[in-house]
Amino acid sequence: MEFLQCYEEILKEIQNNKSLEEIFKSYSSKLIKENKDNNENKNILLKALIRASMYEQEQELKSLSIELDKLQNTIKTKENQMHASINNNFDILFSLSTSQIQKDYLNELMIKENSSTKLLYDVALNAFLNILESANLIAQRSFLLSQFLLINSLEYSSFNKDKIINNADSILQAAFTLANEWQSFANDLIVNTINGLLEGTFTILEKLQEQIDLLASSEEINLATNSLINLENDFIILLKRNINNELAGQILNQVLHTKFDTSFAKFSRLIRENKQKLNLKLISIHNLEQDAKKIYKNFDAKKLVNDLLGKLKK
Repeated sequence: MEFLQCYEEILKEIQNNKSLEEIFKSYSSKLIKENKDNNENKNILLKALIRASMYEQEQELKSLSIELDKLQNTIKTKENQMHASINNNFDILFSLSTSQIQKDYLNELMIKENSSTKLLYDVALNAFLNILESANLIAQRSFLLSQFLLINSLEYSSFNKDKIINNADSILQAAFTLANEWQSFANDLIVNTINGLLEGTFTILEKLQEQIDLLASSEEINLATNSLINLENDFIILLKRNINNELAGQILNQVLHTKFDTSFAKFSRLIRENKQKLNLKLISIHNLEQDAKKIYKNFDAKKLVNDLLGKLKK
């Protein structure tokens, strides 16, 4: 007995509303009559019955998989369009601005929540809302979006603790607003938004670590060092001050001491490594400055001029 032929015949019978019990008895009798009642043919029959009985579910799953791929592509396309639109609009305004004050102001709009437009909050709110409306891959998407929004909002800025905390707060508030409205998705949205903000901060800290060698002055190093002071504690304070935020605050209170231990350990390590590297860079710059002062102190300009004049006369 061939599996494919058996499978197709059984599938037709199932689609004609015959039960598995009826089909099994019928084929078993047929095998006995044809003297084919051996283990191999029985196994083929059982396999064909199982596969045919799963046909409709397999087709539904295949259809859902196709829809899932389409939805993921649509979300990604919308994310890219939103990102490109924001960057393009700011680039246009930036090119039209003539004074440095205006350019600095536009940069500030790009990297933190503005009191009138609340740009970052609105962008985060719309992005999270698209995820919830699709009711699909909420955990993964909220993680990636919060990480993406935090990193992107600091793209035009030097390392600055206040901007990290302010921007993280804007993104978190957007997540809380929707969590209180969409309660069935609240836990996934909050936990993974916080995880995304933590990973975004880690990426910013890792980027700082790579750029320390490029810092050229003691002032730049001191600014970066000051921004590292209490960064982890300020992030925890940011979370704790939202504990009374309706349902979202209750979920936050439940998970704060159970979900993020590993993340905060990584937070502490990255801050410690950055501080160590900044201190070494500061010592290096200080030594170079001391060497330059010694060279300048021992430099005899009058002797150099006389030597040059002597060579010219010759």
